[in-house]
Amino acid sequence: MRRFIPFMLVALVTVGAGVGMAIGAIQAPSHSGHAHPGNGYDPAGAGRSYPSSSGPGQSLSAPATSTVPNPLTEQGYVQLPQCPTARVLMTVSVNTLSLPAGTPLRVQATATNLGSSTCELAGYPYMAVQEIGPCGVIGMKVVNASGSDIWPGNIAINCPAEQSLPLVPGHEITAAGSWSQISWSSAKVTPGRYHLIVAKRFDFAFTVS
Repeated sequence: MRRFIPFMLVALVTVGAGVGMAIGAIQAPSHSGHAHPGNGYDPAGAGRSYPSSSGPGQSLSAPATSTVPNPLTEQGYVQLPQCPTARVLMTVSVNTLSLPAGTPLRVQATATNLGSSTCELAGYPYMAVQEIGPCGVIGMKVVNASGSDIWPGNIAINCPAEQSLPLVPGHEITAAGSWSQISWSSAKVTPGRYHLIVAKRFDFAFTVS
C-alpha cells in the first residue's frame, strides 16, 4: 500500500489546482466592454449615464432653456411729448390678438423714468391707474390694414382737465385702456385685420372676427 501514496498525492494536487483555476475564472472581472458605473455604465441596464469622474460634489448640469418672445407684450424706450429728453422705458401688453365679435381689446402699460430728471406729464394725479387713449397720459389709436385711422379718428374730444403728473427718476406710472370694436363714428367695425398703435411706437397687429 505504501507505494501508491505518491501517486495519490499527485492526483490530489492536480485536482486541487484545477478547482482553483475554475474558481479564479468565475471571480475574475469580465472585459467584454462594459465599464464600471463610475465610467458611464449602468449595471442595471436602464440606460442611465454617469459622469466619467464621480468625485464628491459633481453633478450633471440641467439642459439650457430658451426664452420665447411674448407676442402680447412689447417693450422699449419712448419719447413722451411732455418730456422728450427723459429716458422712459415703457412696457405695453394686450389681452389678445384675435378678437371675437363683442370682445374688447384691453391694453396695459407701465412707464418707468430711467433718466436723471423729473418728467412732468399731463394726467390725473388722483387716479392710481392712468388712462391710455385720446384723453390719457399715453396715446393710443386703431388703424385698419391700409393705415386709415379707425379710432379715435380726427375728431374733437372733450377730455377732463389734465393736471401735472410728475414722474421722478426711478419711479413708474401704470395706465390702462380698451377698444370696443367701434369706429370714430361709433359704428361697429367690420371683421378684418387691424393695428393698435400705442405711444406712437408700439404696433400690435390683430384680427377682428
